[in-house]
Amino acid sequence: MRKMKPLQPQKNSTKAIQTFKRNMAISFVLAFVIFNAIMLYAVVRFSANEILERMTFFVASSAKQQAMNVDNYLAEIKDTGALLFSNELYYSFDPIVSGNENIEAIEATKAISARIEDIKVLKNFSDFGIIYNDPDNPGGIGISEGTFKNLAGENIYSFFASHITDNKSNSGWFATEKNNFGKLFYVKQLNEHSILVAAIYSRELDNTFRAADRENLKIRLIDENGVTIYSNDKTEIGSKLSSFDDSNFIETSMKCSINKWKIQCLSSTESINDYMRLIMLFAALFFVVMLVVVTLISFYVLNRVYSPLAGIVTNLEQRAQRDQLTGILNKMSYTTAVKTIIMTGSKSDVSAFIMLDMDNFKNVNDTLGHKTGDDVLVRFSNLLKNMLDASFVVGRMGGDEFAIFTLYQNTDLDTARRKVTSQLETIKTEFAKEFKDMSDKCALSLSSGAVCVNNEEARFMQLYQDADEALYSSKRNGKDRYTVV
Repeated sequence: MRKMKPLQPQKNSTKAIQTFKRNMAISFVLAFVIFNAIMLYAVVRFSANEILERMTFFVASSAKQQAMNVDNYLAEIKDTGALLFSNELYYSFDPIVSGNENIEAIEATKAISARIEDIKVLKNFSDFGIIYNDPDNPGGIGISEGTFKNLAGENIYSFFASHITDNKSNSGWFATEKNNFGKLFYVKQLNEHSILVAAIYSRELDNTFRAADRENLKIRLIDENGVTIYSNDKTEIGSKLSSFDDSNFIETSMKCSINKWKIQCLSSTESINDYMRLIMLFAALFFVVMLVVVTLISFYVLNRVYSPLAGIVTNLEQRAQRDQLTGILNKMSYTTAVKTIIMTGSKSDVSAFIMLDMDNFKNVNDTLGHKTGDDVLVRFSNLLKNMLDASFVVGRMGGDEFAIFTLYQNTDLDTARRKVTSQLETIKTEFAKEFKDMSDKCALSLSSGAVCVNNEEARFMQLYQDADEALYSSKRNGKDRYTVV
């Protein structure tokens, strides 16, 4: 009987199986690598776009905030100038008509000079006075020698009259004396032969734009002719810059509402480019290590890549909503929050809006330095946060101005006013305790104003304006006090 040969291994089949396994392993690795590469690319692109979008929003928000700050500052100058209209004598006196030598004219000049000196102390004016179209008195009242020196050879009255460009209000803004960009001017026609002139040194805007320096933002204030009249890059002042077109910067422009000037806010994208280069280098290392430990590295890298990006996005969003120095709501976010509360309140509620402003705060900056001034703002915001519960919305409106809003539920106006008065008294007392050192050194005190209205009649801008008027009533009546209307 013939013996059967034992079955031999199917060498070709075994080899094919091994090849298949190897190919499957390679395919799995390649598929996994390709899949993760696509996912990584998508995440990086999404995150980069998200960062760019958030940064663009942040720059736009900053530009809007700075434009509002400038509007508020210029509005203060305009409102201060309007104090000359409190008495007809101040704005109607005309030396061309009445003459300069009679007793009435002399007495009128003295009264106007005294009023101008009173108003000057309200702001750090370089000039505040009246120019008359009078050959016998070409200097007018309250105009500095520096201005006359810069305008030597000019007909001063004609020079200022030429800058009254708003025919509706008979006023104008400009920022140059023969290409000297050291001052910002506001002019207004008082009568046929007299012009109000109010000027500040442009460096007074440094405090308005101080937060921009901390955020590495470039800020420009540009007049209607395209000339840079202020910049935190001093070399740009006086330059006429073309429309900004540079892929290395994010730029947003915002017009000022009070005149034809505009704010230009720019932020470098270099930090984004640096981060993206770091991501690409890390991705290259990731692919090398992926061949060894595919699964572990994929999860690790995705976590390492996305977590920092998510943190940056969250941080940018929070910075766009919060005041960068004090950490409380900035003006735009505060406005949104208050409007929302008013809309959700009932008719039986009372809206209470409070404005607070530190008296003589400029003395702190001038005497002890801007760092101490910033510390005072932070201490005051912390004081408000510690004193007030969650029913109060606290915001910084710009400079040393703060605002508080609350909704008293099912309360009548008289009760609400008593509560607000009690709250303001407590804040005033705690402020005096907290800043006793600053009171002794710099005469720092707190003025405030508040308004209470039935919630069904509440409108944010009207509340803001009425509370601001009450605040300035406290200022005019001697400071270090509060007014409730």
